[in-house]
Amino acid sequence: MLSRRQIDWFSEAYAAGDGPYAAPLAADLRGLPPAILIAGTLDPLVSDSQLFAGALQRAAVPAELHVYPDGIHAFMQIPGLDMTRDALENVAAFGRKWLAAPQR
Repeated sequence: MLSRRQIDWFSEAYAAGDGPYAAPLAADLRGLPPAILIAGTLDPLVSDSQLFAGALQRAAVPAELHVYPDGIHAFMQIPGLDMTRDALENVAAFGRKWLAAPQR
């Protein structure tokens, strides 16, 4: 669903400038709020999600990464899939957990 050509186009359009939005792995991530990342193994961007989750954790930002076997890019937009339902349940649980947590 997402080709290399499309990824290149999005990259060029998004990264017209520089800075932390263009290269978040090079940014100072300390102090960001807790994050949940959802990706599928068939998503060409799955490695980016893995790298970003690791960078967040190294910056002491609470982060969860959920990778779904055989999930394509944007699989969460496909209702009726078991993995979509599971991913939405994980997002809801993450939100409940951090909304209930005392503010730092």
